[in-house]
Order: sequence, then C-alpha cells, then structure tokens
Amino acid sequence: MSDTPVLYTIDSCSRCQTVKNYLMSFQIEFNEVNLSETPSRHKDVKEQIGEVYVPLFIYRNRTIKGDRLEEIQQLINGDFGFNNDR
Repeated sequence: MSDTPVLYTIDSCSRCQTVKNYLMSFQIEFNEVNLSETPSRHKDVKEQIGEVYVPLFIYRNRTIKGDRLEEIQQLINGDFGFNNDR
C-alpha cells in the first residue's frame, strides 16, 4: 500500500481540477491518474469502488468520490499537517 494519495481524473472534469488545485495549493504530493490519457486504468477504478467515478481520491485504502474537499482535508490532515488556515 502506498502512502502517496492517488487522484483519478479526466480532462473535461472541472471538479477534478478543483481537487487538484486544492491539493497543490497545500503542496500535498499525490499521484494523478488521468483516465483521459490512460483509459486502460478505468478497470482500476472499477475494482476499487465498483464503478468509474471522477474525481476519485484514494489514500490508505479510503476513497472519497467527488470534490468533497473537507473530507479530503480530514483524511490527510494528521499525516501531512494539512491545515486550510492560510
């Protein structure tokens, strides 16, 4: 199991961009899997959650569907010292 979060995205998804920008604004390292560029990875998402859904944030076997930024923050807060007080 990797300790680096994974974010599944597609090019035309504005919510995907929102999550990416949010993570980058706090300098949170993550691996992006762009399904527009690697459609063969759709099966990975389907195996994880039973459907293809983006954005999909996966960290330590927990998944968050959509742009639920507060949940993402709570999930990684302890490990990364993530704090949205700028």
